[in-house]
Amino acid sequence: MTEERFDYLNNLIRKNYDVQLLTLADFLIFDEEFKAKFKVSEQSLKTISEQIVNKSDSLNALFTTTISSEKVLSEQIFSLQQVISVFDQIKLYITIDGNSNLISISENINKVRSSFEIYKKAYQDAKQYNRAIEILSTDMERCSKEIDILKPKKERAETASTILNAILTENNKNIFLSDYINHNRREIVDIFKLIHTPKEFDDIRFDTGKILLFSGNESRSLTEISTGQRSALALSIFMSLNKKLDKGPNIILFDDPVAYIDDLNILSFFDYLRELVLTTKRQIFFVTANQDLAFLFKKKFEFLGENNFSIIKFDRVDELAN
Repeated sequence: MTEERFDYLNNLIRKNYDVQLLTLADFLIFDEEFKAKFKVSEQSLKTISEQIVNKSDSLNALFTTTISSEKVLSEQIFSLQQVISVFDQIKLYITIDGNSNLISISENINKVRSSFEIYKKAYQDAKQYNRAIEILSTDMERCSKEIDILKPKKERAETASTILNAILTENNKNIFLSDYINHNRREIVDIFKLIHTPKEFDDIRFDTGKILLFSGNESRSLTEISTGQRSALALSIFMSLNKKLDKGPNIILFDDPVAYIDDLNILSFFDYLRELVLTTKRQIFFVTANQDLAFLFKKKFEFLGENNFSIIKFDRVDELAN
């Protein structure tokens, strides 16, 4: 480039871009200095490149000589990572100072473990206690229901016990018999008239500790009437008591009840029993060893049919034969 050409370009750039450029002489001087510095830099880069090559060879040699320990190193790194992870988890429960040593950290961990064991035992005890409370609550509820069921029975038993104790008290047998006969004498007399003839008595009372039968204004005690009349009176009182049995079994058991009653009154008694079966639906068990009496009873009740009347025969077994 000629000096004229350089000046032309310099003026053109200064005019359009307001930039002051060097003169050609200054530019040539700058160019020489730049070339010199570039040469020095190039030499320096060459030196550095050689050093890098040398270091690279050394590193390659180092990795080549320690390749057998890579597995061990990986295991150690993995173990360290696990330790770090454990420490991170521990930091969630206890504070670890960056300057703390492993001994103090271990002591803190043991304290945490001990506290946890105490809490765990307390939790298990509380759980067992709550379970026991639930079982006891269930048992108490069940017992409460049973008590509610048994309470009416207890009240009835206490009432019965009170009555029985009153009956068993001295002279109370007579009081009970007196109260019953005097309150039910009309029913007893009506039954007596149905099962016994002649109808010579029209009232019965319990007075001065004994039973009295009245015919008008005349009275007789039990010792002043016949055996048949006493038997009929006993049956009359028994049948009256049976009618008062509201909650008991609907059955009547007889074991030769007419042993001392004459035939006419036996027929009257059977007629009364037959009417009782038809009107009250009671079931009667009549036991007798008298064949004639059994035959008569059969004739009175076999009209009930096979479904409602049956005969069960018992044979006497000689105990010596066994």
